[in-house]
Amino acid sequence: MAIPFVRVLQGVSTVAVRSVNDTYRGQVLYPNGTKRQAIIKDLDRQQLANELLVFVLAKAAGMPIPDACIGVAQPSVLTPQKAPTTAEGHGIFFISTDMMAPNLAQVLTAEATFDAQKVVLDKLADWDRLGELYAFDSWVANIDRHMGNILLGPGSDIWLIDHGHSLTGPTWEPSGLDAAGAFENRLGDWLTQHVRQDRKANYVRSVAAFSEMIEDIDVPDAVKSSLIENLLPPEYVSAVRDFLRDRREHVEMQASSTLGLPRLVS
Repeated sequence: MAIPFVRVLQGVSTVAVRSVNDTYRGQVLYPNGTKRQAIIKDLDRQQLANELLVFVLAKAAGMPIPDACIGVAQPSVLTPQKAPTTAEGHGIFFISTDMMAPNLAQVLTAEATFDAQKVVLDKLADWDRLGELYAFDSWVANIDRHMGNILLGPGSDIWLIDHGHSLTGPTWEPSGLDAAGAFENRLGDWLTQHVRQDRKANYVRSVAAFSEMIEDIDVPDAVKSSLIENLLPPEYVSAVRDFLRDRREHVEMQASSTLGLPRLVS
């Protein structure tokens, strides 16, 4: 898949979110003339690469993730603080479609009643794709799936966002990408305890199916499509390619462990 380049238009506004990176909301213009409301993130090269790569992998794996692209903004429109720039000084930003939906942390405020909080957590704990989420985060070594990184739409709609802390973190080094490593999966800290035991068994089966499915994903092609070769040194690109390829065989064990159940033996 090709990640499109878009132009960030005038009228960008700051999004009030708790984040170490500046986040904005505004319109972007696609090459075909289409305008779309978007979330605009000012990321350094490594986090931008993480976001782009995980987006391509999520699409390949069929995970629910907002469409993404690369946004170019003139300094008069948006001045980059961390984002790389073109030779002309234009900022290069990570763009994702604005789903106009709250994240889980915004819904589970201190003011929410216990019953209201339980309804929301039960919705996520009963999500039929939860096992795939555990497996996907294990595969890409996402160490920061907190409540702010899951969007809740109407009905059963759920979207995954914010993947700058994948591949073991925002400042990963090639030497730290151990395919068999048991990297932190934060879902185990706050969500696993809300998942019923009978559902866990189903999710572990989903984990096994997901692990088998991603064996068919062309990792080198995904890396190439993500354009991270334009952002990272060659040794980093090679390391992440090897990591994602070799980690697939460890996903089932890592995700099942985070769910609190042993890997099923067929």
